Amino acid sequence: MNKTLSKYLSLIIWICSPLFLFAQQNTKTEPNANLFVYPTVPDSIQTLENRSNYFITHFWDSANFGTQINDTEAFEKAFNDYIVFFRYAHRNVVRSSISNLVNIAQANMQNFWMVANAAEKYLYSEDATLRSDEAYTIFINSFLRSSNLKKKEKTRFQKQLVKINANQVGVIAPNFTAFNVDGEKWVFEEFTTDSATTVILFFTPEECSDCNIPRLRLSTNVDINNMIQNGEVVFINVSIGKYSPDWAEKAKTYSPNWISLISESAFESYNIPSSKHTIYILDKDKIIQNKNINATTLINAIN
Repeated sequence: MNKTLSKYLSLIIWICSPLFLFAQQNTKTEPNANLFVYPTVPDSIQTLENRSNYFITHFWDSANFGTQINDTEAFEKAFNDYIVFFRYAHRNVVRSSISNLVNIAQANMQNFWMVANAAEKYLYSEDATLRSDEAYTIFINSFLRSSNLKKKEKTRFQKQLVKINANQVGVIAPNFTAFNVDGEKWVFEEFTTDSATTVILFFTPEECSDCNIPRLRLSTNVDINNMIQNGEVVFINVSIGKYSPDWAEKAKTYSPNWISLISESAFESYNIPSSKHTIYILDKDKIIQNKNINATTLINAIN
């Protein structure tokens, strides 16, 4: 290869960034007659950022949170249309809009929990359409300021916040313990990258049948294998589960270029889906450069 790893990594980080992913979403919105009318941005507001600022600031003006909202599907559609424009609006406006939404939703606690569930579903869950830890963190902090929540209810959000903060881009990746195919204990914080400038963590739930294809695609990708063999990349394949001889035999059939491990503690430390794979990209100092991307995104970026 005549392309440098830094060029690959820069491309991966750019393509996989939350901002780029937000920009790819369908931003077409239509008034939802079953719930409320969306705001109309004045023609005098010209720039995309200012139009988006206006849109999300006034998005919920016509919604009546004092009356219980029974149409969950209509609400979730509206919520999804609302968060699409987070990408284009100013960060402070997004923060203010979220705080205001959580505040007015407390007029009816069923509506409040509808907002909370929608925020988790569309911004944080493994099936989120616009996954954004930053936006969801603003929601969480707004939820935690609510005097209407009981201590037990706040605990759920506090635990999520701890995991999110430990998985932020720019922080050192959390430690975890694992076992290799020989049944030997392996500790992430004791691992050193030697000459490699990039570490790829490939997490897969042990019982994930849909992980076989991405695992095969990654193990047979010529560019990835060349980077591993050239010492530029360390590829760590981490199955989520408990060590067993059956797993060890199966893991021995994975790429010989990989470090194949199985871990129970990684699920507690990392934001790992329960039913599909996810990839973290770290630098040589184990600082998270990108996260929550899939095999297709990684391969397309490299190619």
